[in-house]
Amino acid sequence: MVKSIANAVQAVTSEIEDVRAQIRTLTETIEGLESALPSIEEAEAKLSRIIDDLAGKFGPDLYAVTAAEATSAQFQINVEGNYRFGPLMAWLFGDALKEAYGRVIRERLGAGIPEAERQKRLAAARAKRLQLEIREEAIIAEAEAAGLDILRRGDADPAVVLGMVEA
Repeated sequence: MVKSIANAVQAVTSEIEDVRAQIRTLTETIEGLESALPSIEEAEAKLSRIIDDLAGKFGPDLYAVTAAEATSAQFQINVEGNYRFGPLMAWLFGDALKEAYGRVIRERLGAGIPEAERQKRLAAARAKRLQLEIREEAIIAEAEAAGLDILRRGDADPAVVLGMVEA
């Protein structure tokens, strides 16, 4: 009888360790997907939006060039005093900046993951992890009912532990 109890404890321990290993693997997959680089096309589109937004923040001081009493010194003071160079550079050289940074993106980025694909893979991995966490909690509850204490993971989903999520 003692041997059968030991075998049962070993079986439960082995099963919980297997489920937890799968949860760890999926968690690493999710973290990798969350931090994965975007596709080159998406990175270039984002770069274009950033440069356009930055250029839109520059508004040349027309008073300095249209007022009768305006001087070149006043124009320089206004530009230096009121504007950072990023918006000015984007306003003046936006297309050149997009091309230069675009080359860097194409050379260094490598194959990223398109956002739609990333979201699809994240949803699948999160759903699989949730199913594994539900299975893990079922194993723990069954073991507790048999008098065996199994500690829960510190990062276990509270909704699963409290039985608020169904398979």
